[in-house]
Amino acid sequence: MNPYRIVEMGNGVTAIEEGAVRMFLVRGKTRAALIDTGFGGGALMRQVEELWPGPLTVVNTHGHMDHVGANRQFAQVLAHPADWPEICRNSGCGAEHLRPLQAGDRLELGQRTLEVRETPGHTPGSIVLLERDRRLLFGGDNVSDRPIFLCLPGASLREYLESLRRLQEWSRDYDIIYAAHGKAEQPVAQIHALICCCTCVQEGSLTGTELEPYGGHARNLYEHNGAAIYCGHLSLIHI
Repeated sequence: MNPYRIVEMGNGVTAIEEGAVRMFLVRGKTRAALIDTGFGGGALMRQVEELWPGPLTVVNTHGHMDHVGANRQFAQVLAHPADWPEICRNSGCGAEHLRPLQAGDRLELGQRTLEVRETPGHTPGSIVLLERDRRLLFGGDNVSDRPIFLCLPGASLREYLESLRRLQEWSRDYDIIYAAHGKAEQPVAQIHALICCCTCVQEGSLTGTELEPYGGHARNLYEHNGAAIYCGHLSLIHI
């Protein structure tokens, strides 16, 4: 059974949904970019080839298992080196399979360009991809109407809040945020909502709800004005 659901977003962008996670195929004139590879529960490469038979660049926005599961189906994957250890653990691929991405790198697809911006916090090597001409931001797990995971190893509430503030500053260059979880299109205003939520948690003015541990890690849910995050015990995370 094919686990993938295909949704055309317009702007030459196709969403490939696999359960609760969403990948994006961005088509240029001469090349396409596949942003993340999902859980790896199906023949993703074959699915992508049906949508785009030409040259392909594969990118991981970060190293969590629901974003790198099908990496092994592709010859090469680009990702920020800070997340390489986690990508290798979660994908079953070695470092020789990866190529580095960092702030300022540009993915040239032929009459469209994706710019790499670093957004640590959710993971140390989280990135977003900005397309200025079409005013699009591919946000990975940085912006969502679903709770953002800051309870896993490597997460930092302080760094995530700093990244949100940079995303808000960069919003002069984009109008649409494509998200990996929750609604596919997130409003720019969701960044402000997340900033408020994280600030309240950091200041200790928001009470969390203790939930069952996730992957063996303590998890507390903090919700504020339509935004939510999962944090571990605040004494144990990088605040």
